[in-house]
Amino acid sequence: MKNTDVPILRCRSNPGSTTSWIVTLVLGLLVCSARFISSTEVNGTHCVRPYDTPPCDCKVGWYGDKCTENCSSTCSSGYGCNKTTGKCVSCKAGYHSFNCTLKCPPNCLNESGQPAACDKDTAHCTNCQPTWWGSKCTNKCDSNCKNGVCDFVNGHCHECEVGRTGENCSEECPSDCWRRLCHRDNKTCTGGCTPGYFGETCDKKCGGNCKEVECTVNGTTDASSKSMCARCTGTGQCHSCKSGYWGDICDKLCPEQCTECAQNNGTCGSGSGGGSSSSSDRITGHREGEIAGSVTAVILLVVVAAFVIYLVKRTRGCNSLLGRCRGRRQSEVDENVMKNLAQSSGDNTVEV
Repeated sequence: MKNTDVPILRCRSNPGSTTSWIVTLVLGLLVCSARFISSTEVNGTHCVRPYDTPPCDCKVGWYGDKCTENCSSTCSSGYGCNKTTGKCVSCKAGYHSFNCTLKCPPNCLNESGQPAACDKDTAHCTNCQPTWWGSKCTNKCDSNCKNGVCDFVNGHCHECEVGRTGENCSEECPSDCWRRLCHRDNKTCTGGCTPGYFGETCDKKCGGNCKEVECTVNGTTDASSKSMCARCTGTGQCHSCKSGYWGDICDKLCPEQCTECAQNNGTCGSGSGGGSSSSSDRITGHREGEIAGSVTAVILLVVVAAFVIYLVKRTRGCNSLLGRCRGRRQSEVDENVMKNLAQSSGDNTVEV
C-alpha cells in the first residue's frame, strides 16, 4: 500500500466511548509511523526533509531527485555541486572541469604551498610561476630577462640582464658602456664609458693626446672607480694631457723649451705627470747661458773704455798738426798702444 493510500483517520470526540478514543489514537500513531518510514525509503537519508515529496532539497555534497548521488570529492568543500546535474559550484585548488576531476596546468602559480590555481571552466591560470607566461603558463620567459622573470600575460621582461636592452631585452647595450650598463628604453649608458670614450652612448673617442689614468681603486675595477678611469669628460675635454701637449683636448704643442706645460695656458713647468725635472734642467741651463753672455758683454765694454782713455792720455803729448809725439816716433806710440791693449784684455778675461 502506497503512502498516499493510507487513510487519514480523524479523531472524533466521543466522551461516551473511552475505548473507541484509545483505539483511534493507536491507529493514528501507526499510520504516521508508516508514512515516515515510507518517505525515507523513497527520498533517502540526505534530504534536508526526508519526508518531502521527491525531488527533495539535498544536503551539501549530495545531488539527485532522492539526494542519493555524492558530489565529486574535488568540489570545493562548503559549496558542493548542483542538486540536479552534479556540476561542482567551484573546485578545490589545483583542479578544473565540470566535476573538478582534472588538474590545473603544472606551471600555474601556487601560493603558500597550495596547489596551482586555475579557472574552473577554461583551465587558464590565475598567475604563472616566475619564469613562465601565457594563459596556461606553457611559454618560457626569455633568457635575457633578469633572473628569467617576465610578465605572465605578455612575456615582457620586467628587467634585463646586464648588457641587454630593448622591450624584450633582445638587443645589446653599446659595447663601450661601462660594464655594459645602459638604459632599457634609449640605450644611453647609465654607468659612464670605458676609458677613452665619451658621449651618451659612448660612441665617441677621447682625443689621442689625453693622458691615460690609473683604472683601478684598491686593485679593483668596479663601477665606483669609473671616474678614475675616464680620460676625458662627457663633452670630450681631457682630464690631463700627455707630455708635450696642452689644451682642452690636448691638441696643442708645449713650447720648444719645455716638455711639460700647463693644460689651460701652455705655461712651461706647470704640467702634470712625469718629465718636470728635465724641463727644469733645460730652463736652468738656458738662464746660465743668458748670464754668461751678459758678463762677456760687460767685459768688452770695459776693454773698449780703457782703450779710449789710454788714447786720450797719450795724444795729449803729441802734435796734432804734425801727427808726432814729443820725443817718440809714431810707430813707437802705436806699438805701445797695442801692447797695453793686449795686456788689458788678458787681465780682464773671465772664465764662464
